[in-house]
Amino acid sequence: QIALATIYDMCKAVDRTMEITDVHLSKKTGGKTIFYRTNVLSININKERGTTKNPVDSAEFLDDCGIDGDGHSSKGIVKQVSILSVSSIDKVRAMGYKEVGYGDFAENITVGGNVPVHLLPIGTKIFFKNSTVVMRLSQIGKKNHTGPDNISKRTGISLLPTEGIFAQVEKGG
Repeated sequence: QIALATIYDMCKAVDRTMEITDVHLSKKTGGKTIFYRTNVLSININKERGTTKNPVDSAEFLDDCGIDGDGHSSKGIVKQVSILSVSSIDKVRAMGYKEVGYGDFAENITVGGNVPVHLLPIGTKIFFKNSTVVMRLSQIGKKNHTGPDNISKRTGISLLPTEGIFAQVEKGG
């Protein structure tokens, strides 16, 4: 913001009405933590495991359990919530599978931007803006589902084994 104020000062002779808006931290590295900021694009659930998940408007995250109403919601397990970046889905869409949607890879949460979720270290804390939910990354990748409506059967592509991550809910909301 200090650098932007300097640029504003240099450019005000050209346009005094210019504005600097929407300044926020999108990535922070160094020190003990890495910080990414991204949007939750979709929350997806399905009562059955190994099937396409359906987008919902909101969801309740339960302490050490997962998402209420989802087939993977269970006390004490490692894979309570699955997360996939839209950049992974976009790679599949670029291969000609334009119809691929959020939840098709059986992910509970689809996040925006170019956050390389599958490169985050185990134990990474995951927070949601304007929410009390706190999760901890517990696993990277997993064996592919073989259900009849699984996207990998239609496309031959599976993302969760290499690019999906899984988290445990430490604090629900």
